[in-house]
Amino acid sequence: MKWSRFHLVVLGLWMAVPTLADVTDSLTSTLNDSIRRGSWAVEVAGNASYMLHGGPYNKRILHSYGTSYYDVRLKWQAAPDTRNAYDQAWNRPKLEAGVACGDFSHVHIYGEKTPYESKIGQMWTLYAGVQVDFLRKNRWDIGVSVQNGVGVCLHPYDENKNVDQEVIGSALYIYVAMGIYGSYRLSPRWSVSASLDFRHYSNGTLDRPNLGANTIGPTLAVSRSFDPQPLKQTNLYITDSEDNTSIWGGG
Repeated sequence: MKWSRFHLVVLGLWMAVPTLADVTDSLTSTLNDSIRRGSWAVEVAGNASYMLHGGPYNKRILHSYGTSYYDVRLKWQAAPDTRNAYDQAWNRPKLEAGVACGDFSHVHIYGEKTPYESKIGQMWTLYAGVQVDFLRKNRWDIGVSVQNGVGVCLHPYDENKNVDQEVIGSALYIYVAMGIYGSYRLSPRWSVSASLDFRHYSNGTLDRPNLGANTIGPTLAVSRSFDPQPLKQTNLYITDSEDNTSIWGGG
């Protein structure tokens, strides 16, 4: 029987299937074990922010700048003795997913020639994010956070009944946030945190108008862990066995 290139490829793929299956099973087992051994927590947060007017035109139509946010999110963090390279390299980052309600009802929008007041109202956002501690000392965690998501604006621009709401021109938008935070563990299950957060809303100019909304302000949060956590922690050391160097210092 003469073997063609096609037959050789098929034979090679057939021989590789058990190896690929073993690798997939190993990776799945490692991931599942990492998730099982990690810690889960639920967190609620409230924020009071100032809406940045973003230029002289925005300043002409925006006549108040107070906004507020209410968040509920689920968080996960690897166990302190994790051997996962990603968790070790980033000092066991906290992964999170949640829903946020941005209350823009106190932002008054009206132009000089408009007989009524336009509004943004509430903005509902689904997001995912990560918190990375750059300092972990005893009961304190200090770090930076990044979030990204999508959401719905309940009162987008409407040329007939919301004509001065040029901040968000469509019902759907993209959300980006970043901040710096400090967290303090009160008990094995409870912790509190405070942060300063910058949030950006935009539809990516997929529709007009789209001036965008930017806010900045402090956030207070309370978190409850599903499993008891150590009260005192230190930064995670990663040591190379050959040169004995440490990627993360601390302690």
